[in-house]
Amino acid sequence: MEPSYGQQRQEASGPGWQERFVDAERAHATASVALAVSESLSYIVLSEFATPHECCALQNSAQTLQDIYLKHGDSNVDIFRGIVIKWVSEVSRFSVKGLLDEHANAVSDTLMRRLLDLFEFGQDKIADNELSEIALQVFGAKANLQEKRAKWYDEMSHDDKVSNPEPMVNIYEEGGYFKRHGDGMHMTLLVILEEALEGGGTAFYTNDDDDDNKTIMDEHQQDNPLLSKTPQRIEMPPVGTAMIWGAKLLHSAMPVLKGSRTVFVGSFDLVEHE
Repeated sequence: MEPSYGQQRQEASGPGWQERFVDAERAHATASVALAVSESLSYIVLSEFATPHECCALQNSAQTLQDIYLKHGDSNVDIFRGIVIKWVSEVSRFSVKGLLDEHANAVSDTLMRRLLDLFEFGQDKIADNELSEIALQVFGAKANLQEKRAKWYDEMSHDDKVSNPEPMVNIYEEGGYFKRHGDGMHMTLLVILEEALEGGGTAFYTNDDDDDNKTIMDEHQQDNPLLSKTPQRIEMPPVGTAMIWGAKLLHSAMPVLKGSRTVFVGSFDLVEHE
């Protein structure tokens, strides 16, 4: 569906959240933040979304498994405890539901409930019409969201025999990045658990094919056509910050130059319980 354009507007904000334009020309012309997010013209930054304790629980659970895997794993794609772990450009991805411990799973469930409550009731239970309209535009509902079920994107194994569902905890080591891509579900939630000492960040791109855009990557990365487009925005927010965006918004994880970066991330739909 083509977006309906209204008068020029600025980036919206409310208690605990801030809109960021990606395709600024088109986002300025949209009638509402809900329309801009649903059309992948902007995204939302949620400040202090996760507590330090929650971030540590997710990060520590994944780090423990990574340490075990580094000690015993000997291939780029390996079956470990029944779930596929993929290593791509110094990135390890751990399925929360498939691999992480009970505490990490409880935190994951808490974060989803918090997001749905934020859509429905606003920050500190103060109704926020703009956030509720995002839920209505993206999911087709803005009430009784907790009665629905999050259906997460499922990244099957290379032989389609093992389920590897999101959300994931991604650990980016030095040199680690993730290619520019769009997600397959209605919305993506990403929470910063640890930021790199240098580099890293989440980059966002307009959904066009302007090959004339110059790269900001280094010489090695310029050889990779998947990283050859300049992002419109790069977010490097504090630990505990969350970002949400619509399914079609192109994004990537920028290369980590020093240290490591860890995020909780998953793409999901809201569906009725079976």
